[in-house]
Amino acid sequence: MYRCQSCNALVPSGARASWVTTKVRRKVYPFRAAAIPVAGKGKKRRRKDDKGGHGWERVDQIKVCDVCFDRLSQLEPEVVGGDEPIIADEAEYSEEYEAAEVA
Repeated sequence: MYRCQSCNALVPSGARASWVTTKVRRKVYPFRAAAIPVAGKGKKRRRKDDKGGHGWERVDQIKVCDVCFDRLSQLEPEVVGGDEPIIADEAEYSEEYEAAEVA
């Protein structure tokens, strides 16, 4: 028994819950040297490089009933953020601003 997070309906016990992704963001994974172990014989275990890459990372998901799942699974998730955080240009420090703020 659970409550649908979309329509707020109480779902009877025994019904399976479905999860719908509502928000995603782009993610860039860096190169990692010797990160993946490869099976070897005896003590000679080798490691492979992880080449990294880019993809999507789930930010938010909700538990929904079957009716809402049919409706929401056809929609694309909202894309939030980007590859890197955007840093705004900072204003230059001014003593006049500080004097005006104190007064």
